Amino acid sequence: MGGLLEELGPFHINQDGQTVFENVFAWNKVGNVLFLESPRDVGYSFRSNEVGPDNLYNDDKTANDTVLALQSFFAKFPEYKNRPFFITGESYGGIYVPTLTLALIKQIQNNNMPYVNFSGIAIGNGEMSEIQQINSAVPLLYFRGERGKEDWDALQVPYLERLNKFSELLIMEKNVLSV
Repeated sequence: MGGLLEELGPFHINQDGQTVFENVFAWNKVGNVLFLESPRDVGYSFRSNEVGPDNLYNDDKTANDTVLALQSFFAKFPEYKNRPFFITGESYGGIYVPTLTLALIKQIQNNNMPYVNFSGIAIGNGEMSEIQQINSAVPLLYFRGERGKEDWDALQVPYLERLNKFSELLIMEKNVLSV
């Protein structure tokens, strides 16, 4: 939603939080943008009540769910078939974009989605490493001006040491859970 309402969508939210104004640099002025939230069941995404519960969440499942969503989209809006199609993402999109790209290319190659004119990908500030993503939090907040020099100095050594340990624990836990 941040990308839609704060970055590249057709409108931005005014400071009153109640009204919007036109984004004169919106991407929809030169192309079509389809925003999808991932994984399913987060944010404003939803699942049909006709579909039973599915509690499996991983990157491959998310990619396959997104392919299904794209198939439904193109079935409902066939006028978008065969147009240049790009996959973009940011942050965890560094993981989602490549896994979705692989799943989509397989569907195209298997002739299940020949109408997708796949043209490329883009990843902005993408997560490629959990440790690096977590370790970048302090510098990001400092250089954005959300934290002052006093906070920066106080957190540098002890925070990064704790953060590295925490990052290692998270990765170990993820590896154990994925086995």
